Amino acid sequence: MATIFIFFASLFIGLRHNKGNTLSDYHRELKADKSGYNVYLPALFIYNFNSKNLPADIENKVGKGFSIDTTNDKIITKYPYGVALLQLPFWSIAHSLAEIKDGYSSLAYYSAIDWAASFYLALGLLLIFKLASFYFENKTRLLWITFLVLPFATNLFYYATYDGGMSHVYSFFVIAAFLYTYIRYLKNLSSSFLIPAMLFALAVVIRPVNLIFIWVLLFIDCVNLKDLFHRAKLLIQPKHSLILLGCLFLLMIPQLGYNYYAASKLTLSLYTDETFLYFPALKLLEVLMATNNGIFTYTPAFIFVLLGCWCFTKNQRFFAIATLYVFLVYITFYGSWWSYFLGCAFGHRGLVEFYPLFIFPIMAFFEKQSDNKLRANVFTALLIFFMFCTTLMAKRYDCCYYGNGDWDWNYYFNYLLRTLLFK
Repeated sequence: MATIFIFFASLFIGLRHNKGNTLSDYHRELKADKSGYNVYLPALFIYNFNSKNLPADIENKVGKGFSIDTTNDKIITKYPYGVALLQLPFWSIAHSLAEIKDGYSSLAYYSAIDWAASFYLALGLLLIFKLASFYFENKTRLLWITFLVLPFATNLFYYATYDGGMSHVYSFFVIAAFLYTYIRYLKNLSSSFLIPAMLFALAVVIRPVNLIFIWVLLFIDCVNLKDLFHRAKLLIQPKHSLILLGCLFLLMIPQLGYNYYAASKLTLSLYTDETFLYFPALKLLEVLMATNNGIFTYTPAFIFVLLGCWCFTKNQRFFAIATLYVFLVYITFYGSWWSYFLGCAFGHRGLVEFYPLFIFPIMAFFEKQSDNKLRANVFTALLIFFMFCTTLMAKRYDCCYYGNGDWDWNYYFNYLLRTLLFK
């Protein structure tokens, strides 16, 4: 029932938010980066990658999420094809219903994005709920944190509604599905390693930075060093390593083929002139706390992840290590990236895909507080306040941060105060 509610709530908000917006409006589901992820579908199924047949000036109308090389007759996007792959079923239905079948003129193409994002949000939450039951069995009230904290205390819901065309909610779903199927395999509830391996490869195809997640294969669900050594021995077996590498190679073939078409050379990435500009002088504090899309500034409930890792060390020490590893690698990676704040975003949007892992320390933290009723009530009230703040801030947010520099606290507190006072 909660899954259905989340789906329809997300769908309603997404459709309503984008209703009536023209193609040139920056709120649209296919504007800027979002069109760059989606362009594979019209390019392949409508235009056969023939750029001359695209609607006139379409690259400018969609905010230059992709470009057209008229000299070489190519449609160029730097974004991987994984998001388009997950959008394909919804796009296909929209295409069959569209009055003008050009990929852009019909409202159906835009609505399909809202349907897709809402579907993957709801299904991802359901999978995490089922996964969490392995670790918090017979604690139903604790499990409901999944459906409350992840959507409403983080920027996840924002990227399933207001910005559902971005890659994050799709990556969130795939990592949730990977964790669920992988742990089922480890617990001998499934006999196939192929499904989690394929999902892991898909996560990398959607966002190559998800490759940092690979060490989770080693640490997750290990209780002691004996388990860790056994896991390492298990994963280096040809049966597992070859399947994983084979899945990565198989799903990379279409991307390599497209990259060769776009760049006339075999390359793994089309991200050019985007470097790790701030290494080794990392922008860690900015990533964590800046008014310009800082993690804790827009998702203060994330503090419970770090607190929960300590609680998780009691019986899931290596799970806690895996969580901290992903977090530290994440802030180091983006702290050195040229656009450490990730452009127009609500909070640090790259963190969204890793929420399926981060929810477990939060649940461990609140499980620990149940020993003391007063303490439990205080932290629950604080969590509810964080949920309230983040949800209202997301509703009021207008795609981009408009403050003066990374540390404009006057801008931030004015925005926060007006949000809480419903002004």
